[in-house]
Amino acid sequence: RRVHGGNKSMLSIFLTLSVTNNSTNRILFGSCNQVIRPQALWDPIISRSPDVWVWLGDNIYADSWRVENFRLRFRTSPVEQVEWLYNQQKVHPGYVKLRQWLDHRREVLNFESPNLVGTWDDHDYGINDGDKTFPEKEQFKSMFLDFFDEPTDSPRRNRNGIYETYTYDFGPNKQVRVILLDLRYNKDRYNGRRDPSGDFLGEEQWIWFERVLRESSAQVHLIGSSIQTLPELREIGETWSRFPSARQRLFDLFAKTKVRTPILLSGDVHFSEVNMAHCTDTRSDSSVTNAWNLLEVTCSGLTHSWGYIDTRYESKIRYLLLAGMYIFQAIIPLRYQAVNDKGISELYLERAFGELHLDWDAQNVTVRIFGVASSDPVIERTVAFSQLGNHKHEGDITHTKCEPHRGQPHIVVVSVSFALTFLVMLSPFVLIIFCVVKAIVFLFKKCFGRRRSRAEPKHGRRNDNKKFE
Repeated sequence: RRVHGGNKSMLSIFLTLSVTNNSTNRILFGSCNQVIRPQALWDPIISRSPDVWVWLGDNIYADSWRVENFRLRFRTSPVEQVEWLYNQQKVHPGYVKLRQWLDHRREVLNFESPNLVGTWDDHDYGINDGDKTFPEKEQFKSMFLDFFDEPTDSPRRNRNGIYETYTYDFGPNKQVRVILLDLRYNKDRYNGRRDPSGDFLGEEQWIWFERVLRESSAQVHLIGSSIQTLPELREIGETWSRFPSARQRLFDLFAKTKVRTPILLSGDVHFSEVNMAHCTDTRSDSSVTNAWNLLEVTCSGLTHSWGYIDTRYESKIRYLLLAGMYIFQAIIPLRYQAVNDKGISELYLERAFGELHLDWDAQNVTVRIFGVASSDPVIERTVAFSQLGNHKHEGDITHTKCEPHRGQPHIVVVSVSFALTFLVMLSPFVLIIFCVVKAIVFLFKKCFGRRRSRAEPKHGRRNDNKKFE
């Protein structure tokens, strides 16, 4: 192995041999990190002894929002403020300790590639739901790459985007390929809820991506996508299903390149979950090959989530947000979402980070999601390498169909569930309007009724006096 920095001590050599002969390795990841909020997860992350850390987007928030005319408006932050945010994150004590730990692991494991890597999403790209029309994308790209200490002569600085791939060799037949996609720089603008002609990557990135997959000999492939890929019923936000043709092209690419053990990693949504797709391939002779599975792990966020909002103004609506999310999860048929042995969805709404524990002897990966409160995982699922990907299949594949591993829900069920969710979410506002109207009617009756009651007795006495006379 290559020696870093000259001669090594006997202890360093011993550590190198002991680590490279280890049968397990850990790759950790996270997203949605607002610099000005409390960052409580760095110590728990370090306690897991990661070999690699992957940022999955919204690593800082380079934009701000305000409410105008009952609508949420986003505005790009000034460049000076964005640079300050990156610098503040870089010197955060917890993050500094993580960087020092990863530097140590990189030396011990003798990695050629950096082991602290990442991609971006819309908020560190510069604007909410950002696309290729963003005028300041080159400047924000430069600041992003500076944050990761990208060399000035790096090919990444000259690409149309920040996409990149890294290889981690943990020993013989223990290689992991991390592929980080850029879903912002070349992204088309949304045109409605679903746009079949829309694309996230751009042709140049698609060609690069296919070449990387075809040339890779790694045993495990981790594909970093800043937004979710598998879920289909969440077009109110951002998912690959907003551009269904691009999503299908991604599935076809996995099948055609026969990629080994593909695992999708995503962030963005401010909660964590595990999703699984069941895929079948069609060959050029129209025969159907054996089925394979595609795993996606979503982990979001590091500083804020649906279940944790620290600011005083936002905390007042925390329970309303939580109730709305739980109602949505309970009613909508989210069939990609994995469930545990008790039939409960593998979902977590608090702050969290993710871990992939690779067991090379057992040939499996254990997905874990950790929160702030406990050292025990809140989500845990083990999947064999052989269950993921179609690398054992033969023949030319022309089409791949990926469906929820729990079965595709009927359109009637989907329609009724969305209508029911809308009614339930609308009910608090209906109740508020009803109470306001009732209060107005009550005050109206009280005020005008009192005047009438005072006037009527006087009139009555006047009549009585006339009768007496």
